[in-house]
Amino acid sequence: MASTSGEVSNILLTTLELLSSNGKVDDAFERRDATVTKKQQEEEAPIIIGAITIPVSFNPRLHSDEYGMFIPQGLEGPCIEYSCQQPPALKSMTLFHEALHALSDLNGIELTENQVSRLESLLPTVIVKNYQVFKAMFEALNDGEPLE
Repeated sequence: MASTSGEVSNILLTTLELLSSNGKVDDAFERRDATVTKKQQEEEAPIIIGAITIPVSFNPRLHSDEYGMFIPQGLEGPCIEYSCQQPPALKSMTLFHEALHALSDLNGIELTENQVSRLESLLPTVIVKNYQVFKAMFEALNDGEPLE
């Protein structure tokens, strides 16, 4: 399945938001965990991959050794679920890991668990260490509009 520049832009924007927030994701999770109701904890911002919007939600039924999961055939389509019993940085990486699974599965790339784990550990460093380069690239892919 061929990707359009818009799909690539959405993927890269999602990656940047998840990885290069300089602690904003961690801070958001900490504030959320401390101040919101259970109903609110079950609803997170979705991840958009191409034309597909993937809901992200807290799942209290995940086992203690499960951090999260991408479900390609959920009741209402694909979804990502995660365990709320994780430190904020681990939650961020879990969502990134599951987004990589979604990207792979929904586009027929067929990455193995080992490949997803390796990308999860390598891509954040590349993006964070080259933040300004990626930011400029994402803005160019966003028709020159600044990122929100």
